Amino acid sequence: YELSYMALLYQVGLIGILIYLLGIFWVFYYGIRIIKEDKDLVIIMIPALTALLCFLLANATNPYLTKFEALWTLFYPIALINYWLFRNRLLEREIAL
Repeated sequence: YELSYMALLYQVGLIGILIYLLGIFWVFYYGIRIIKEDKDLVIIMIPALTALLCFLLANATNPYLTKFEALWTLFYPIALINYWLFRNRLLEREIAL
């Protein structure tokens, strides 16, 4: 019951775990890019990535990812990344005009 990642490995297999890990690495890659490039979002992104990392580490002993109300911790950094990407595209469009 408390070995969440082993249960996930059993449910989705090795390829599924690799796809999940690829998604997590994508979030951390873009999060670190935002920290390096955007001085406004750095004060929000650092705590969001830290909370995500702590949440994923805590999930190793308690099944937090299986609870619907706890999924916002996964999607909050993704929402920040989408905001950053959308804002950059708007700025590029204004510069082009």
